[in-house]
Amino acid sequence: MINHFVYINLKKMKKIFLVLAALAASLAYSANAAEVDEGVLVLTDANFDEELVKYDYLLVEFYAPWW
Repeated sequence: MINHFVYINLKKMKKIFLVLAALAASLAYSANAAEVDEGVLVLTDANFDEELVKYDYLLVEFYAPWW
């Protein structure tokens, strides 16, 4: 009976671990994903390289915000 109980708990723990791992992976991905503002990617220092490799061609406009 104890072995059966331990087996069930290990199965539940495995499922919980997999769900938490998937959640952590999705949060890590979304943390670096570029924000979209009116259909335009907003690139930052944190997401520039990751977004650049996603596309074969990408037109990037650089601007100085104080102008």
